[in-house]
Amino acid sequence: SISFISAGESHSAVVCSSGNVYTWGKGSDGRTGHGNTSHKYLPTMVSALKGVKALFCACNSRGTVVVTESKMYGMGYNNEYSLGWNSLSTSTNPRIVPLPF
Repeated sequence: SISFISAGESHSAVVCSSGNVYTWGKGSDGRTGHGNTSHKYLPTMVSALKGVKALFCACNSRGTVVVTESKMYGMGYNNEYSLGWNSLSTSTNPRIVPLPF
């Protein structure tokens, strides 16, 4: 079952009760986290997060953030540093965001 859902401008993400994360939609900038920029027409599990129990997700126009109990991951284009790392770069795979606490 679905625990949490978020929709961006052209992609979406869900967290299932199992903690798995599925994304779909426009893959530009790697915003869906599947290791490439291909579009996904159906919800597809983010394999790089398999085994990680996600709690929440959030999509913006060009990226996605996934939160677990102890970590945060960002994927896509870090425009205006919105995904949490200190470079204006892209990541097609989920990237751990350094947290200050």
